[in-house]
Amino acid sequence: MLPSSLLFGFTALIAYIAGLATVLLAIAVFGQRFIKNVKWIADPNGWFKKVLGIVFILVGLAIMTGYDKQIESAILDAGFINTASFEQSIVDRIELPE
Repeated sequence: MLPSSLLFGFTALIAYIAGLATVLLAIAVFGQRFIKNVKWIADPNGWFKKVLGIVFILVGLAIMTGYDKQIESAILDAGFINTASFEQSIVDRIELPE
């Protein structure tokens, strides 16, 4: 997507970089503290890694068979996540430079 002006594109790029750098810094600072507090996550033979492995296998099988799209459609049709109105509310709030 091309920006409407060079200044807007540069500003958006700087904002993206600043946000990404902030998140990466937070992960670097707080990640080690978090892992030290929850050692059961870091245990390679623990139940958490086994459950996570099973979840990854199930997600992979769902993607392979196309069942993930049916689940996503069912969630959207049920109205749990109304992304269209959320996106429209954001677009309505933002005034793009002309």
